[in-house]
Amino acid sequence: MRPFGPDLFPEDDRQAVRVLWAWFDLAGSDLATLEDATLIRAGETPRNSKLAVAWSNVLRCAGRTGRDLKPLADRLEATSLLRQGDGPESGKDLRPFVHLLGGSFAEVLALMKGLRGSWQRAAAAQFASGLILIDYLTRTPELARKGVSLYCKSEMSDLGISTRALAGPSAPAKFERLAWKQSVRARDFLAGARPLILDLDWGDRLYAKRVWLTALEQVLILEKAGFDVWSGVPELSRVARLRVRIQSIFGKAAFQNA
Repeated sequence: MRPFGPDLFPEDDRQAVRVLWAWFDLAGSDLATLEDATLIRAGETPRNSKLAVAWSNVLRCAGRTGRDLKPLADRLEATSLLRQGDGPESGKDLRPFVHLLGGSFAEVLALMKGLRGSWQRAAAAQFASGLILIDYLTRTPELARKGVSLYCKSEMSDLGISTRALAGPSAPAKFERLAWKQSVRARDFLAGARPLILDLDWGDRLYAKRVWLTALEQVLILEKAGFDVWSGVPELSRVARLRVRIQSIFGKAAFQNA
């Protein structure tokens, strides 16, 4: 589930939002390069033909977003750095890095949604950052086999864990400690999104709360499984899905205190 999906926007804006999400997916793929990120920021066309077509589509949406779209090049930069093994060095580097990876994109969609306050856009970025950390955590071995890791390099080094080890058939020793730190950060990011969700209109708030609560449930079941995503990503049980649905509708107090 994605916050600020096309269905949450007026009919006239939905195609533009679909184009932006298509860019998000492509900019997070193996096509991403620092060169194309630099070209976009300079107002030029990416060299990669698929990215060039996707960026051309994005530019046609510029009038609807109400802001400069060049920050969308941030995701290209962050993805390219990850592919080169140049992810965040330490915990203090992680927040700005994850902002590049998805926070900038969330701010564009928030503005398009009419959330013009700086605190609203910052909260939207935190929402996206929390979801990205959870996504990368659940796909740890898959991404590591491509040489990609979003874990802090200093923390991996302290625990004697390498990206090659993460690409193995099972979790390396001490991985649970590494993953637990990442899950705490994901929760912190999600906590920063809570005020924004409570500020949304009822329909949007209902959907955003479901995404938010589902993410927290995902972290909980990962923790219960010892963060073993090599045996398969644990899925929410029927009871957990029902709990999310009920809390998203009726659990305002629980949501505020989550």
